[in-house]
Amino acid sequence: ILSLDKKTELLQKYGEKLGSKYLLFVQDPYQTLIDLAKEWRLQFHYPVVAITGSVGKTTTKEMVRNILKCAGKKHVVSHGNQNTLIGASLNILKMRPEHDFAVFEVGIGKKGAMKSIVELLKPTFSVITQVGYSHLEGLGTIHDVAYEKRDVFSQFTSKNIGIINGDQADLLDVSYIHPVIKFGLKGVNQIRATKIKLHDNTISSIFKIYDK
Repeated sequence: ILSLDKKTELLQKYGEKLGSKYLLFVQDPYQTLIDLAKEWRLQFHYPVVAITGSVGKTTTKEMVRNILKCAGKKHVVSHGNQNTLIGASLNILKMRPEHDFAVFEVGIGKKGAMKSIVELLKPTFSVITQVGYSHLEGLGTIHDVAYEKRDVFSQFTSKNIGIINGDQADLLDVSYIHPVIKFGLKGVNQIRATKIKLHDNTISSIFKIYDK
């Protein structure tokens, strides 16, 4: 904690450079950032999408960004792979009233991390791309990873929609309180990819949508 003399010294040293900006002294910058982001998030009521998974988070996020751009929707999308609690906080502070959507990538490396992020983010839609072998040192088994990933839905009510990889039993064999859309290659999925082809560094496929 800075003394009054130290604060005065800093103000005298940097006062001219600050211009019309404000200098805020806080005891815990980390917690203050999270608290600011939490209050700022509550100002907005448009759809917020959280995307998580062991692989494919950033790619999926960028695909959603491109879809929103092509649809002419104003949006804010989390920068790079800023997917931790700090990253989510920084990107929440970029949300503005003129936006139609906000899209966030969410990553975890230890137990309980997902709940902390979604309590802050309060997503209205969430996607789990795939559960794999990343972060096993911090989370345990594949089953443990899937359990933690499913916490991306922990703030959901029956009005929210979750999207999961229906090819993975650890995601499929669970009861959800909210509607779930399944995607993948198997027949249990509402959205199924077929005739996948790789040619000249491009991938093509046919997507079938089923009402079930």
